[in-house]
Amino acid sequence: MNYTDNPELNLAYNFIQYTDKNIFLTGKAGTGKTTFLHKLRLHSPKRMVVVAPTGVAAINAGGVTVHSFFQLPFGPILPEDLNPNNPNSRVAQFKFSTVKIKLIKSVDLLVIDEISMVRADMLDAIDAVLRRYKNRLLPFGGVQLLMIGDLFQLSPIVKDDEWNLLKPYYDTWYFFGSRALKESQPVIIELKKIYRQSDELFINMLNSVRNNLVTASLLESLNERYIENFEPRDDEGYIRLTTHNYSANQINSERLTNLETETVVFTAEITGDFPESMYPNFPELALKEGAQVMFNKNDSNFAKRYYNGKIGRITELSDDIIEVTCKDEEPIVVTREIWKNIRYKVNPQTTEINEEELGTFSQYPLKLAWAITIHKSQGLTFDKAIIDAAASFTHGQVYVALSRCKTLEGLVLSSPIGTTSIRTDAVIDIYTEKSATNAPDENLLLQSKVRFQQKLLKELYEFKPISSRLSAVLKVVFENINTLEPNLLLAVQQIEENLKKQLIEIADKFISQLAVLLQQNRMPEENQQVQERVKKSAEYFTPRINLLLIEPIDKLNPDSDNTLVKTQVKNALQKLSKEVFIKHKLMESVAAGFNSVNFIKTKWNADNDFETNEIRKSLAKVSNKPRTESSDNELAKRLKIWKSNKADFEEVNDYMVLTLKSIQELAQRMPETMRELENIKGIGKNKVKRYGSEILDIINTYCHDFKLERKQFELKIENIKKEKEPKTLKEQTEASWLQTAKFYAEGKTIPEIKEIRGLAISTIEGHLAEAVKHEALDVTMLLKQEQLNKLKNFFDQKPDANLNEAKTFFADEFSYFELRMGKYEALKNMETPF
Repeated sequence: MNYTDNPELNLAYNFIQYTDKNIFLTGKAGTGKTTFLHKLRLHSPKRMVVVAPTGVAAINAGGVTVHSFFQLPFGPILPEDLNPNNPNSRVAQFKFSTVKIKLIKSVDLLVIDEISMVRADMLDAIDAVLRRYKNRLLPFGGVQLLMIGDLFQLSPIVKDDEWNLLKPYYDTWYFFGSRALKESQPVIIELKKIYRQSDELFINMLNSVRNNLVTASLLESLNERYIENFEPRDDEGYIRLTTHNYSANQINSERLTNLETETVVFTAEITGDFPESMYPNFPELALKEGAQVMFNKNDSNFAKRYYNGKIGRITELSDDIIEVTCKDEEPIVVTREIWKNIRYKVNPQTTEINEEELGTFSQYPLKLAWAITIHKSQGLTFDKAIIDAAASFTHGQVYVALSRCKTLEGLVLSSPIGTTSIRTDAVIDIYTEKSATNAPDENLLLQSKVRFQQKLLKELYEFKPISSRLSAVLKVVFENINTLEPNLLLAVQQIEENLKKQLIEIADKFISQLAVLLQQNRMPEENQQVQERVKKSAEYFTPRINLLLIEPIDKLNPDSDNTLVKTQVKNALQKLSKEVFIKHKLMESVAAGFNSVNFIKTKWNADNDFETNEIRKSLAKVSNKPRTESSDNELAKRLKIWKSNKADFEEVNDYMVLTLKSIQELAQRMPETMRELENIKGIGKNKVKRYGSEILDIINTYCHDFKLERKQFELKIENIKKEKEPKTLKEQTEASWLQTAKFYAEGKTIPEIKEIRGLAISTIEGHLAEAVKHEALDVTMLLKQEQLNKLKNFFDQKPDANLNEAKTFFADEFSYFELRMGKYEALKNMETPF
């Protein structure tokens, strides 16, 4: 990534790539912050996790929410709640799975998008979690932070009672009040180049509004865009920005109702886990031909026909076709887009942090667009907009609204803007001014690179982690010497002596010599003397780590008659072996010279390579045993070892990976292809897709080791699915929802049904609503009578109302699931004309 036309973006990328400095990347609206994040995800060599304060922001950023990743509560978090030494503190009670802990330990770069919405106490809670599992002595556990956002736009929502709790500990609720962040002294980079607008006059006006420098003449110029009772033609493509949600919903609902064309409702296709709070669009999208709509996602097609925020009008509409025409352009045939709900997971093969898809939301990327709230317009760009900001209630709202427009000419004010409507926060003004006087430059970048590389080199010659792990081994051996092999203690003590005399003492001397060379304040990568010394050190340390540590540790025998003691010694030895393995790999990596990026990647890979090697060692112990007459038992052992390791990594029971019967049949029949694998009892298409290549690799390796000729694989007739007449959609749906209804009638809860049937919550809710519709379940089993009465009154008065209109009316009082059931019940009791 090279931003030759944007020095600030180039500086930001270099700080991320080549240093460990925390960064606050800010800038006016339209300066490319979001685009930079998307490119960084593709090009950064660091293992990265992206989080955001809200579900919608997380989906847009391609990440997860702050609360879900760090398991934070939504209310204020006081400093005493973050003390890890206090067993009653919140942070001590945070429960993370082993997979999540491994993920946190592997993170190099944490990106927080829309940082302006994050409170100071939330950032300190993140710091507490990272210190707990990374380095407790460093801010944020030594993880690099990239915080993206604009303080002049969205701000945290903090109630008076919440601030009263936080006020004794913080001078401001904004993220920059965080104690940990102050300790880390972040670099603040403000982007200057604006991509959204090109008119200098309009840009200057926006900057003045943003910085609360509005003069009477500027306000007068701005209010020249006020047009009383302005009503654009339908084909002009204006969108109205309002301060409150109810205003936007009311305008859209009225305009849609006024159209005489037929309403078509498109139902979203939701799979897996996709919470309602994160829905990027209506699950039931009601549209009409002639409706003004806005695309709410960038076109995933290579043609890039539309972007998030583009306005158009529906010119053709049917059950399976939506055609949208934007001004002076060819009509666009719109297809469904897919939004993904993800979580992060460490890839066991590559040690990279990968995204795991939890669920999807498929819907047409359109929303009614006669009006939208200023809050929801964040990040969007419009050619023409009518702005109603007279009722702005929080700082930055007017600036956000005005800066959505590309040009001043495309902007119309529905009411004049007064000085009281333009609000800024003095705390933000002071912070911004102070930051501007300490803006980073190339000199600070160079100093940060030097410090970062020096830190990595000192880490290379630091043997304290190995020494600590070895002390732990000595402790458990000494305490249980009577139940262990007699020579084990002597062997461990000999390893400790060799570590001190031939590695630690030499490393300390080398660090002293290196410190003199590092005083030159040049980057170690470019210092020839340093590079030569590093190469020489690799020649010395690499073989000795292998000879004095790896080989003797591998020969240690932890056998004991006491199973618990044996397990304790094995665990301590494994942790020691891992530290030694990583150190050996790092020394090998500098044999040809030191490079910071390669060093970081080697460290990532070594962590995972060690675990992979442990599995291989286990398999090797099985394969090196003499072959018995029952050779299929040897293959079964290999499969059991693989199954156990896979189950541990995925945090599931062994039988969920492979059953014993499946293993026995695999060992007996030894399939060669995916098709043959599907024929094994207990292994369906899903398991073949997830584990097939690994299982076949184990079988093929086994056959190669023992030089076995496979017998011809016979496909079992009973395992081959007979061709059946396809069921009608009605029959398929009916069979499924009846089964769900039966479980619910038996007293099972929705989460219990989810576990039993393996269905998404949204699917189960749909089944239950269908059961109510067909009177297979009494609605009072799902809704209280008070709720039913409210819904019945609404649908009695508005029998043609769709669920979106009901949702707008009731807001968060009812979920879509509850609205759907209420509507079925209300319509069922209405008199019909037949």
